[in-house]
Amino acid sequence: DMGFIIKPFKTLSVSLVLRDAGSAIKWGTGYTEKAPFLFITGAAYTLFEDALTISAEAQQNEYEGISLKAGIEPVFFSMFFLRAGAIYSFQGAQADFSAGAGFRRDFGGTTIQADYSFTREPFFDMFDARHEISGAVYF
Repeated sequence: DMGFIIKPFKTLSVSLVLRDAGSAIKWGTGYTEKAPFLFITGAAYTLFEDALTISAEAQQNEYEGISLKAGIEPVFFSMFFLRAGAIYSFQGAQADFSAGAGFRRDFGGTTIQADYSFTREPFFDMFDARHEISGAVYF
């Protein structure tokens, strides 16, 4: 895997990722399966003094073709975050969504963060929903 992030401006980040080039998965049964090569490029732009981030990503999957992703994240009171995203796959003309929220607060040099996300296995029915909660402490 290899990736780059370039910040040509304070408010703009551009990325390029190459993932699983020549990789394989060896299962416990002894079967070896080639992992799909992924080429990913994206950009994120912040507005209103970092109060809103808009992002877009394009992914070329060796097996599944091209998909596009877009997301938005407004920040409230410099500590509450809401997230919404969408994905569109050109193979089968399928679309899906994700959502989330977060909290980050500095307490005298120690930062506490908590995040929630709702995602679905891409392009499956509503019963494949995933609810993820994470937390972090930075000191």
